[in-house]
Amino acid sequence: MRSNWTLGVRGWSPSGRYILVTQPGPDADSLLVISPLGERLAAWPFQYEVHVAWCGQTDRFAVRGIRLGEPGIWVGSPLESELEPVAAGEPLAYPIACSPDASGIVYARAVDGRLRLVLLDVGSGSFEPLPAGSEAWNGLTWLPDSLAPVTVSVRIVPDSMLLDWGDTLKVESTAERSDGSPGLEALVWSSSDPAVVSARPDGTVTANGPGVAVVIAEADGWIRDSVVVRVLATDRPDVLLQDDFVSLRPERWISYGTPPAEAVRRGDTTAVALLGDGVYHDGVLSRVPFALRGGVTLEAEFRLPLAVDVE
Repeated sequence: MRSNWTLGVRGWSPSGRYILVTQPGPDADSLLVISPLGERLAAWPFQYEVHVAWCGQTDRFAVRGIRLGEPGIWVGSPLESELEPVAAGEPLAYPIACSPDASGIVYARAVDGRLRLVLLDVGSGSFEPLPAGSEAWNGLTWLPDSLAPVTVSVRIVPDSMLLDWGDTLKVESTAERSDGSPGLEALVWSSSDPAVVSARPDGTVTANGPGVAVVIAEADGWIRDSVVVRVLATDRPDVLLQDDFVSLRPERWISYGTPPAEAVRRGDTTAVALLGDGVYHDGVLSRVPFALRGGVTLEAEFRLPLAVDVE
């Protein structure tokens, strides 16, 4: 992100997936939501913005400022295009706090001629003053009963690999949460060059051709680790793919046609039955790409009826 103005960080979301920042402008400021990688996800104009508070366990937030010439309090989410107004015309020079479930907001307002902290019910718009003794404060923080752990690290072992052309290997990976427990979120695997190395959703990599590629494991869209994979320029393997088709495993094959192809048993062997009506293409596609710069020889056995009954 490039700007002639300084970005002011207003805080990370509890999940660690979003960051609220302000971008001053010549006529109006902007409240931005960006990813930890700097990608701009949402923006709202503010003539003057003072305080922002994330709402505990959710990815919702409350903001206090002046928007479209009116002071007030709004709630929003990085995935929503509009902010929801929940209070208007309130004093601005004081902090706010949001409940973990985003149902309540604590802020300062005049009550019986005195500035008091009040609890606002976001759903109904009603508020009630907090007990006496809440007239003086320097900041507000809503403390939840407990904090949900989030993924803080992803690690691939080892950090480099050497494969022969045609090799297939499962990459070992671990993820750790903020409470020290192992992360259970599914990792997203990718390769910088699938023609050299392809990566499956379970972390299995296949050497498709000589060269170097980087395989990346990612959690929550930004927490990642990588391994450098070098594929040796050895002689071409005799077999790039072999399958007995006991089943059409969805992680390996995409079946298409009408009706789609399916694995069947023929005596003591298994096969792929192409059940289409002959009008459209039928078959199976491999989910794993292969680099075939030198061509390929496909060996397959087809069993076709030798006669057709005509009535």
